[in-house]
Amino acid sequence: MFLLCSNVDFYKNLPAILNNARPLVTMKKKQAKATPLVRGIQHFLAGILLILRPGVKRWVFIPFLINTVLFIALLSYAWGQIPLLREQFSAWLPEFLGFLTLLLWPLFLLSAWLFIVFGFALFANIIAAPFNGPLSAAVTKHLTGTAPNSPSSGFISGFFGAIFDEIRKLIYSLSRLLLVAILFLIPLVNLIAPFVMMYYSTWLLAQQYMDYPMGNAGLGFKAQRQQLKTKRGMMLGFGGMAAASTLVPFVNVLAVPIGVAGATALYCEEYAD
Repeated sequence: MFLLCSNVDFYKNLPAILNNARPLVTMKKKQAKATPLVRGIQHFLAGILLILRPGVKRWVFIPFLINTVLFIALLSYAWGQIPLLREQFSAWLPEFLGFLTLLLWPLFLLSAWLFIVFGFALFANIIAAPFNGPLSAAVTKHLTGTAPNSPSSGFISGFFGAIFDEIRKLIYSLSRLLLVAILFLIPLVNLIAPFVMMYYSTWLLAQQYMDYPMGNAGLGFKAQRQQLKTKRGMMLGFGGMAAASTLVPFVNVLAVPIGVAGATALYCEEYAD
């Protein structure tokens, strides 16, 4: 069993907690001042410090190195394609609408950037998958002094299994998002479709990161969903922050380990008992 403190005490004492691996001591419960949405954001930000701790950062280095090289290569390729894209864009736009170029070209570039960063995020999750289970277990041990009761299989034996599980989760998420995308085709309803897509995307992202600490604790997919629904506001705050981190260049290469570490802190603080 984990010995946990309240949310207020957790963040008040976070520097001291991060400087040692002793179990967290149970403190007197206080009324949380932050809303569940803000607490979800706080837990994600805690992941930034947690991935730097001894015993944790070794699970971050290899995926960070691979993702950095991949992102630089992808960014370099995309930058080299800008002149060609500009030429094709000018050819696609009718001449009598040429005055809209100053408006539509930035929007086109923004759409291309979103495609690149979210596409990169999908690959980053797959690359980091074999490291995320051990990373979550290391964070749990650092925060509580106790390893998960049902740890994942060893790194080598679980390598391909972790990648397969990540692809399975990706297929599950994309299939749900495609259903939501149908709303864009329905007149009037398509006005709210972007907000529905944003809501569901943040929920799925939070669910994906929470799978690692909950899976290490022996919880199956159905049990995970039931528990996450009890703190929906917190999950949306966490998932929204995780989504935002994927949009920032070179921060996005660390978005996955930060998300896993933050999700583990959230689970240890809010769920485990």
